[in-house]
Amino acid sequence: MWWPIIANMRDFFRKTLEGVAIEAGIGADVKAYPAIFLSWDESESQLHGRIGGKCVLYVDEYVQNHDPDPAAGYAKLYDLQERRKKALLAWWKENDLPLAITIAGQKTVSDNGMFMPEYGSRTMLQIEWKV
Repeated sequence: MWWPIIANMRDFFRKTLEGVAIEAGIGADVKAYPAIFLSWDESESQLHGRIGGKCVLYVDEYVQNHDPDPAAGYAKLYDLQERRKKALLAWWKENDLPLAITIAGQKTVSDNGMFMPEYGSRTMLQIEWKV
Protein backbone atom coordinates (compact mmCIF):
# COMPACT_ATOMS: atom_id res chain seq x y z
CA MET A 1 0.00 0.00 0.00
CA TRP A 2 3.03 2.31 0.24
CA TRP A 3 3.09 3.14 -3.47
CA PRO A 4 -0.50 4.45 -3.79
CA ILE A 5 0.12 6.62 -0.73
CA ILE A 6 3.40 8.05 -2.08
CA ALA A 7 1.95 8.57 -5.57
CA ASN A 8 -1.10 10.35 -4.15
CA MET A 9 1.05 12.53 -1.88
CA ARG A 10 3.44 13.33 -4.76
CA ASP A 11 0.59 14.41 -7.02
CA PHE A 12 -0.98 16.53 -4.25
CA PHE A 13 2.35 18.20 -3.42
CA ARG A 14 2.94 18.97 -7.11
CA LYS A 15 -0.37 20.86 -7.17
CA THR A 16 0.10 22.71 -3.88
CA LEU A 17 3.84 23.40 -3.54
CA GLU A 18 4.39 25.78 -6.42
CA GLY A 19 7.99 26.16 -7.50
CA VAL A 20 9.15 22.96 -5.75
CA ALA A 21 10.36 19.90 -7.69
CA ILE A 22 8.54 16.86 -6.25
CA GLU A 23 9.73 13.33 -7.11
CA ALA A 24 9.14 9.80 -5.90
CA GLY A 25 12.44 8.08 -5.26
CA ILE A 26 15.58 8.29 -3.22
CA GLY A 27 19.12 8.98 -4.26
CA ALA A 28 18.08 10.79 -7.40
CA ASP A 29 20.22 13.71 -8.46
CA VAL A 30 18.73 17.03 -7.48
CA LYS A 31 18.30 18.87 -10.77
CA ALA A 32 16.13 21.74 -9.53
CA TYR A 33 15.88 23.51 -6.19
CA PRO A 34 13.97 23.52 -3.95
CA ALA A 35 13.22 19.79 -4.19
CA ILE A 36 11.34 17.13 -2.24
CA PHE A 37 11.85 13.38 -2.70
CA LEU A 38 9.37 10.83 -1.33
CA SER A 39 10.40 7.25 -0.51
CA TRP A 40 9.60 4.41 1.90
CA ASP A 41 11.38 2.07 4.31
CA GLU A 42 10.48 -1.60 3.99
CA SER A 43 12.19 -2.60 7.24
CA GLU A 44 9.94 -0.33 9.31
CA SER A 45 6.66 -1.16 7.58
CA GLN A 46 3.82 -3.65 8.09
CA LEU A 47 2.38 -3.74 4.61
CA HIS A 48 0.23 -6.84 4.39
CA GLY A 49 -2.56 -6.49 6.92
CA ARG A 50 -5.98 -7.61 5.67
CA ILE A 51 -7.81 -4.44 6.63
CA GLY A 52 -4.97 -2.12 7.55
CA GLY A 53 -1.28 -1.62 7.95
CA LYS A 54 1.42 0.92 8.40
CA CYS A 55 4.42 2.17 6.54
CA VAL A 56 7.29 4.56 7.07
CA LEU A 57 7.70 7.22 4.42
CA TYR A 58 10.65 9.54 4.04
CA VAL A 59 10.37 13.13 2.87
CA ASP A 60 13.79 14.44 1.83
CA GLU A 61 13.97 18.21 1.32
CA TYR A 62 16.75 20.16 -0.41
CA VAL A 63 17.46 23.81 -1.04
CA GLN A 64 20.42 25.57 -2.56
CA ASN A 65 21.95 28.78 -1.26
CA HIS A 66 25.06 30.58 -2.48
CA ASP A 67 25.18 33.14 0.32
CA PRO A 68 28.41 32.63 2.32
CA ASP A 69 26.38 32.89 5.54
CA PRO A 70 25.04 29.40 6.40
CA ALA A 71 22.10 31.01 8.25
CA ALA A 72 20.62 32.06 4.90
CA GLY A 73 20.61 28.43 3.72
CA TYR A 74 19.04 27.24 6.96
CA ALA A 75 16.33 29.90 6.61
CA LYS A 76 15.51 28.65 3.09
CA LEU A 77 15.37 25.05 4.31
CA TYR A 78 13.13 26.02 7.23
CA ASP A 79 10.78 27.83 4.85
CA LEU A 80 10.52 24.73 2.64
CA GLN A 81 9.89 22.53 5.69
CA GLU A 82 7.08 24.82 6.88
CA ARG A 83 5.46 24.89 3.42
CA ARG A 84 5.66 21.09 3.25
CA LYS A 85 4.11 20.73 6.73
CA LYS A 86 1.12 22.80 5.64
CA ALA A 87 0.81 20.79 2.42
CA LEU A 88 1.05 17.51 4.36
CA LEU A 89 -1.77 18.57 6.69
CA ALA A 90 -3.90 19.56 3.69
CA TRP A 91 -3.11 16.24 1.96
CA TRP A 92 -4.13 14.31 5.07
CA LYS A 93 -7.48 16.11 5.16
CA GLU A 94 -8.16 16.14 1.40
CA ASN A 95 -6.54 13.04 -0.16
CA ASP A 96 -8.77 10.91 -2.37
CA LEU A 97 -7.38 7.52 -1.39
CA PRO A 98 -9.96 4.79 -0.61
CA LEU A 99 -8.35 4.44 2.83
CA ALA A 100 -8.55 6.03 6.23
CA ILE A 101 -5.09 7.57 6.72
CA THR A 102 -3.48 8.51 10.03
CA ILE A 103 -0.12 10.23 10.36
CA ALA A 104 1.00 8.49 13.55
CA GLY A 105 4.35 10.23 13.93
CA GLN A 106 6.84 12.64 12.40
CA LYS A 107 10.53 13.21 13.04
CA THR A 108 12.83 15.57 11.11
CA VAL A 109 16.62 15.35 11.12
CA SER A 110 19.35 17.25 9.33
CA ASP A 111 21.06 15.64 6.36
CA ASN A 112 24.60 15.58 7.74
CA GLY A 113 26.04 14.63 4.34
CA MET A 114 25.15 17.95 2.77
CA PHE A 115 27.75 20.51 1.84
CA MET A 116 27.23 24.16 0.99
CA PRO A 117 25.60 25.37 -1.20
CA GLU A 118 23.13 22.49 -0.68
CA TYR A 119 21.12 22.12 2.53
CA GLY A 120 18.85 19.18 3.28
CA SER A 121 16.74 17.38 5.82
CA ARG A 122 14.78 14.13 6.14
CA THR A 123 11.39 13.76 7.75
CA MET A 124 10.21 10.29 8.70
CA LEU A 125 6.42 9.87 8.60
CA GLN A 126 4.70 6.92 10.24
CA ILE A 127 1.55 6.35 8.21
CA GLU A 128 -1.24 4.02 9.30
CA TRP A 129 -4.14 3.08 7.07
CA LYS A 130 -7.41 1.17 7.26
CA VAL A 131 -9.55 -0.07 4.42
